[in-house]
Amino acid sequence: MKVRELNMKPSFSSEVMGFPSADMKMLWEKIDKLVKDPFPDGKLKKKLKGQHDIYRLRMGNFRILYTFGDEWIRLLTIRRRSEKTYTTGRVDYEEPVFLPDEEEDLLDEAQLNEHKKQKLWSFKEQATKKVPDATPLPRSIEVEWLEELKIPNDYIPDLLHCESEEALLNANVPEKVLSRVMDNLFPRPVDQVLQQPDLVLQAPQDLVKLKQGELQDFLLRLDPRQLKLCDWALKGPTMVKGGPGTGKSTVALYRIRSLLTMPKSTGKETALFTTYTRSLSHFNGQLIDSLLSKQQARRVEVRTIDQLVYEVIKESGFSFQTMPPGYNKNVLERILRTWLPPGRNEFEQNKRLRRIKKLTLSYLLDEFRWVIEGQQVESLDAYLVASRAGRKVGFNKSMREAVWSLYEVYTKELEQGEYVSWETLRQKALDAVKEGMYAKRFDFVIVDEAQDFSPVALALLAELAKEPDGIFFAADVKQSIHTKGQSLHSIHPALQFKGRTRYLKHNYRSTFEIEQAALPLQQSEESEDLGRSDCIHHGPMPLLIRCDAGKEEAVWAARFVRQMSKHLRLKVGACGVLVPKSDVGELVAKALTEQGVPARFFKGRELDISTPEVKVLTLHSAKGLEFPAVVICGLGEGTFPSKETLTEAEFEERSRDYNKLIFVGMTRAMRGLMVIYPNETDNPALERLDTDDWEVMGEIK
Repeated sequence: MKVRELNMKPSFSSEVMGFPSADMKMLWEKIDKLVKDPFPDGKLKKKLKGQHDIYRLRMGNFRILYTFGDEWIRLLTIRRRSEKTYTTGRVDYEEPVFLPDEEEDLLDEAQLNEHKKQKLWSFKEQATKKVPDATPLPRSIEVEWLEELKIPNDYIPDLLHCESEEALLNANVPEKVLSRVMDNLFPRPVDQVLQQPDLVLQAPQDLVKLKQGELQDFLLRLDPRQLKLCDWALKGPTMVKGGPGTGKSTVALYRIRSLLTMPKSTGKETALFTTYTRSLSHFNGQLIDSLLSKQQARRVEVRTIDQLVYEVIKESGFSFQTMPPGYNKNVLERILRTWLPPGRNEFEQNKRLRRIKKLTLSYLLDEFRWVIEGQQVESLDAYLVASRAGRKVGFNKSMREAVWSLYEVYTKELEQGEYVSWETLRQKALDAVKEGMYAKRFDFVIVDEAQDFSPVALALLAELAKEPDGIFFAADVKQSIHTKGQSLHSIHPALQFKGRTRYLKHNYRSTFEIEQAALPLQQSEESEDLGRSDCIHHGPMPLLIRCDAGKEEAVWAARFVRQMSKHLRLKVGACGVLVPKSDVGELVAKALTEQGVPARFFKGRELDISTPEVKVLTLHSAKGLEFPAVVICGLGEGTFPSKETLTEAEFEERSRDYNKLIFVGMTRAMRGLMVIYPNETDNPALERLDTDDWEVMGEIK
C-alpha cells in the first residue's frame, strides 16, 4: 500500500492548537489512516460537490477538508461540524452523530462559499473616518482558551484586552501568535487556505508534538520542479532562471543545505551567499538561520557584494574613501565647464562637446560605471570595441574617443580628492583576489538576483569560488534593472552555464490579477526572455488611485493597509509601501503614522521584518522581497524620466529601466496591490497601464 507524503496548510496547524487536547491521539490516528487511503468511501470520506479535488473526512463533531495526489496528501482545515452541536467536551468518535446527507451537503457548500459574502473594498463607506468601526469578536478571549492554544504567557495580558478584530490586529504580539488566535476565532475561507504555502509533516504524530509545544516550525514544501533543482547538478556551475515569485531564491537557499550535506561532504565545507541589496541580504540571512542547523549556519557567510568588497579591500591594506552622495555628479559637472574633448581642430572639439553635453550627467556616469569600469576596460583601444548592449544612445568612434578622454579626467579628479567609486573598489578587490592578497575562498558561492550585478562584481565572485563546480546563480531576466546586456561567459571563464541552466515557470507569489496588471511595463532586450509565468493564485484586481499628491496619498494608503490587514488576517506590519526615493519614504512614513497606521522608513541595511510597523522602502531596496499587500506611491514630478531634460534615445533607455523598476515594485505584492497616481502628473510608466486590468478610483469625495 502506497504511503503518501503528508503536508498541511499553516492555518491547519493553528486550528490543531484549538483542537481538544484529550482527543489528539484520535486525530492523528484518523489522519494516519487517511494518509494510507484518502479515497472516498461514501461514508466518512466524500468528494465535495463542484470541487475538482477537495474532499471531506467526517470525524464526530469535526470535519477535515483535504486534497491528495498520487504521492501526497494535503490537510487544508479542521472545522467544527456545526456550532450548535459542538460542545467543549470530548469528541465522540465511536458513535458519531451525522447530519442527513442533504444537510451535510449544505454545510459543505456554506463553508466553501464563505468568502463570496465578503466585501473587500469599502473606501467610500468610511471616507471621512481615520479609524474604521470596530468589529466585535465572535467570542471573548479567556486565559484558559489562550493556554489551550499554547500562547506564551508573555503575550496573554495584551490579548486579554482585545475585544474587537481591529484591536487584535494591532496587539503587540508576534505575527505567528496573532495568526494562531485569528485562525481559531475566524476560520479562513477555503479559497484563501488553498493559496497558503504547504508545510511538511514527517508523520501524523507531529501534530501531537505541535499541540504539546514540542514542535515550533515546519519546513516549506517545494513543488517537484523546485525540489529537483535543489539537488540537481550539485557540481556546477549551474543557474536557475525564472520570473518574479517562481521560487528562485527559495531554491538557492535550500540548495545551500543540499550542498553542505552531500554524501561525500566532510562537514567543513564553507559557502558564500551573496545578493545585491542590503535589505535582501539581511532577509535571506534570517531565513538561512531558520533553515540550517547552528553548526551548518556557522559555515555560511551572508554578504552583499559591497560588504564583501569592503572586506577584501580592508584585508589587502588599501586605504580609501567612498564618495559622499552626489559627489560624482558635482565633479563631472565641474569638469564639463572647462573641459574640451580631443579633436583635429577647434570645430571638431566643439562638435564633440555639444554631443557630450546633450547627455545627462547620470547617463555619462552610467557609461563610466557599466561599460568602462564594469567590463574592466583599461584603454581607449579596449573601449573602442567594448560592448554597449542595452545602451540606446549610439556612440561612434569619435564619440567614444571623447567619452574616454572625459573619463580619464574624471578619474584623476577623484584621485586628487582621495575618493573612489564603488565600481573602482570592486575592480581593486578583484585584482587583490587574483594577486593572492586575499586568501579566503569558498567551496560554494551562491549568488541570488545575479542579473543585478555588474560584470566586475560577477568576476570577483567567480574568483572567490575554489572551483567552478561550486558556483550557483539564481537570476531573473524580467527584473534586470542594473544589467546592461553582458553575457556571463565573456565576464569570467568559470561562468560557463551552457547546458547547465534550468527554468522555473510557476509564480507562487503574485496573483494572476497582479501580474496581468503589471505586464505592460515589461520591455525585453535581446538577451532577455520575458515569457509569462504561470500564476497559481487569484485574488482581487489591483487598485489604481488618482488623487492629489501628499496627504491624500497617505489617506488612501492607510485605508488600503487597514483593509488588506483585516482581509488577510495579518498585522499592518506585514504590508509594504514602496517609494522612488529615500526622502519621499521619510515623508510617507510620517504621513501614514499620522493617519493612525504606524509606519517606518527602512534603509536597505536596516530592514527588520519582525517590527510591527508598515515597512516603507525604496523600490530599489525592495528587490527580491515580498509582502502580502503593497502600496506604491510618491510617484510625482521629478521621480521619473522627462523628455524635457533628455535626448530621445536617452529618454527611451531611462524609461525602459524605470518601467522595469515599477514592474519589480508591483510584483513584490502577493495578494493586494495599490498604485497611487498623483493628479497633474504625466508619469510615462503609469500611462502604459491598461485600466481594464485595474479597479480605478478617482479623487476622494
